[in-house]
Amino acid sequence: MFNRSRHKLTAWVEKTIFLAAKLSFFSFLLAFEASATTFSKMYVFGDSTSDMGNQFNATTSALEKGLITGNEIAPPSPPYFEGRYSTGLVWVEPLADKLGLDLIPSSKLAIDSPIIETENGFRLNLSYGGATATRSVNFAVWGAGTGFYNANPTLAGMLTQTQAFIKDLESIDSRADPEGLYVVLGGLNDYLQTDNPNPQELVGNIEKIITLLYNAGARNFLVGNLPDVGQFPIANLLGAETATNITNLIKEHNFLLETSFAHLDKSLSEINILPLDLYFFVKDSISNPKKYGYTNVTDPCISGEFPEFSVCEYPNDYLFADLVHGTNRSYENMADFALEQITSKAESAPEPSSLLSLGLLGMWLLRKEEY
Repeated sequence: MFNRSRHKLTAWVEKTIFLAAKLSFFSFLLAFEASATTFSKMYVFGDSTSDMGNQFNATTSALEKGLITGNEIAPPSPPYFEGRYSTGLVWVEPLADKLGLDLIPSSKLAIDSPIIETENGFRLNLSYGGATATRSVNFAVWGAGTGFYNANPTLAGMLTQTQAFIKDLESIDSRADPEGLYVVLGGLNDYLQTDNPNPQELVGNIEKIITLLYNAGARNFLVGNLPDVGQFPIANLLGAETATNITNLIKEHNFLLETSFAHLDKSLSEINILPLDLYFFVKDSISNPKKYGYTNVTDPCISGEFPEFSVCEYPNDYLFADLVHGTNRSYENMADFALEQITSKAESAPEPSSLLSLGLLGMWLLRKEEY
């Protein structure tokens, strides 16, 4: 005899499995999308670690206008690679490539020229005519501190870079892209080239940069702490006491920076801060050179002064390009490390099989009340 109740139960089970499978598949797609780590654009604010040609373009333009002499082109290329303080690309370039983004130096977007002539010479041109709104742009430039300071007054500090970007957006009544990635990395120049640097003030500058960008529409931030300069080749020139003092300041800086992340997470809705632990990265590179492909983690590949430079035979065997900058391999490794930090959140997404089980259980519990 036909059992109507059993038929009803069988039909419900089939429907439940079908709906749960749909839920699982949809959730799988979401997890897959998160793991792909896609950003619409990339913006970089920083110093020579990230400068992919802004200082070089500015000084080259100044030379063409007769404002400086040839020995003032910086960085001299060669021995440096095409206007970068490295033996190859700087780290944000391979990172942008891995993210499928075309990153361009801000100086190439400046109206008419990378520089503006002044009574005393020239300064970096920070007018872009709205061009930064639709491109992935690198504002980083040699000598930049976290605030308005730059070791070369003709260039720009990180707060100056940030304000120039926001002003450019406002000039065309635009907003920062919430789907973009905003890279903020700097501070070593403040500790190496200014008197009595204050970690609280410098971290405050970084927090202000993030807040300004957030208020303009940005949501995703890759923010680096600082490596231990005491392990850099420049430490030999600084002397043990000075190098130790700077190391202690950097440790305080990194602690305050981590604390600021918690504050920003709590106070700014929907902000996504991705910490980049460069203190660990450089320390690990020195402790485990074979892991990263180095045979020399103590000496600079490039030494000497203009016009007499000495360059090592195999740059990619070295961690350091000079006293403070990395080689091409070093920055490739840094890009890989950054990408790991960016994608790490996606790895915690639940697997489809787990989602299916949860879906079935949830539907069974809800339906059970009807029988």
